[in-house]
Amino acid sequence: MTIEKHEFPEGVVEWQDPAAFIMFRQVRAATGCAMTPSPDPEAHVRHNDDGESEHSTRGRSRMSTAGDFFIRANQVSTFWVRAQAVSGLGGLGLYFDTQLDGEDRPLVHIDTRRGRLLWVCPSKKRRTNNKKREYIYYTPENPGPYLNALSEEFADSIRRK
Repeated sequence: MTIEKHEFPEGVVEWQDPAAFIMFRQVRAATGCAMTPSPDPEAHVRHNDDGESEHSTRGRSRMSTAGDFFIRANQVSTFWVRAQAVSGLGGLGLYFDTQLDGEDRPLVHIDTRRGRLLWVCPSKKRRTNNKKREYIYYTPENPGPYLNALSEEFADSIRRK
């Protein structure tokens, strides 16, 4: 159950940091979950000058350290727990407002940033602002909003096939 370079869109792998690619393989092995790389090249590599995104090559001056993968809805809670055991994992974002081939499917963002950053983007029906994607970050000082959103999405995902 390893991730192979041919699974990614054209033009992505050569701009993916080798450490990130190794971490993608480790996450797939640790979780035992099917991970389909997003078919959108910008879900892995963005050749812009945006200094914030782990996807960004900052104008082709560095490699991308992130990737986005679709997973099965009924595996998302297992994925979340097991992925966090991978030492090279920095960022873990769960998106419940995404589709693959017209079907609602959770998407996971994983990256190799320093330090752990966790976030969830709730499904459209759970957004407090129905027009815009909402990011809810885990913070030790106030974990409730993140954990509540996550548990609601997990409950829905477990019911889905």
